[in-house]
Amino acid sequence: MSQIEIITLADVFRKLPKIRSRWPQEAILKAKCHFNLRDGEKVVGIIELDAGTRVTILDIKLQHMVVRIGATESPLPVIKTDIIERMGGAAKILGYPDDPSPKPEKSEPTAAPTVAPANA
Repeated sequence: MSQIEIITLADVFRKLPKIRSRWPQEAILKAKCHFNLRDGEKVVGIIELDAGTRVTILDIKLQHMVVRIGATESPLPVIKTDIIERMGGAAKILGYPDDPSPKPEKSEPTAAPTVAPANA
């Protein structure tokens, strides 16, 4: 008897931030969504986006993705977009290897500044 693997959305949500190199640049909303209008860090308004609205993906953190429309960025629920379908479905997403961790930049040792002797 073979073991049946149960794939949950929680597994997919945890995997998405780890495979950034595989994200599409855009997603399309599958359902209406509220989008925060911001002035810096302050929310100054909320608009409702219709299903079918195309958004630019900036980041994904578990259940939310940060998207841009025009010059404004806002979080939206991943589940309200088509990103899982665009990436080939849950099983395919979970099968991707994680992106390599970013390597810390090597810092070159800095030489002590040289001080020229003062002319007397």
